[in-house]
Amino acid sequence: MYESAHLISSKTTTQFDEFPMRDEVADYPSHGDLREYFTDFAKHFGLIDGFSFDTEVIDTEVINDEQSSGGWLVTTRDADGNESTHQHAGVIAANGTLSEPTIPTFAGEFGGEIMHTSAYKSARIFTDKRVLIIGAGNSGCDIAVDAVHHAKSIDMSVRRGYYFVPKYLFGKPADTLNQGKPLPPKIKQAIDTRILRQFTGDPSRFGFPSRTTRSMSRTPSSTPWCCITRGTATCRCAPMSIGSKKLASASKTAASPNTT
Repeated sequence: MYESAHLISSKTTTQFDEFPMRDEVADYPSHGDLREYFTDFAKHFGLIDGFSFDTEVIDTEVINDEQSSGGWLVTTRDADGNESTHQHAGVIAANGTLSEPTIPTFAGEFGGEIMHTSAYKSARIFTDKRVLIIGAGNSGCDIAVDAVHHAKSIDMSVRRGYYFVPKYLFGKPADTLNQGKPLPPKIKQAIDTRILRQFTGDPSRFGFPSRTTRSMSRTPSSTPWCCITRGTATCRCAPMSIGSKKLASASKTAASPNTT
């Protein structure tokens, strides 16, 4: 987890209603705040006693007995090899499909460093370097905000136009507006598009491709846009030929986020 990581959703829309986050937690909690919140939540509701680490699930079976309350029989094996079976109300299969980074391969040669966002920790690695960020997903925008204060220059390579949503609109966290009063999708898209045009302008003036989709039809990127455009380095979007010599000459360090 990188040092500057914060949620892209506000604490109001992230917290459980029955266990609100502390008042002193910022509108957009850091990864440290979220870790403390989950820990406090588990302690408050007595969940910790049910945790079993270094334990393998070796079998699950649905209980179809009409005399019972239903649920699942789960058989586990602990670190010492001891097996046990317990009844549970439900089973969640968290198979970790995103736990391993996908690193692309490119034709040609590149003499610099290629880094996936899963390995990124601190913006200090960008000091006085030319940086190419591939993709403008939320992690890519986070890293761009970090890099503008350290890097010599920054380029972003994207496949399409993006809607960049500021974290605050009208002085409030953007995702708290219109809560509880959903609008029809087409009306909401029309309103959102006009609001974003007023707050962020047209990203194509920085070299980004023109947007061809409606707002919120794909996952937007939430970022403090002013930090990208007003940092000590210049962040621009320029066409890149991935795998070509042009890519190699464009950057000495490349941070490759998951794109949306």
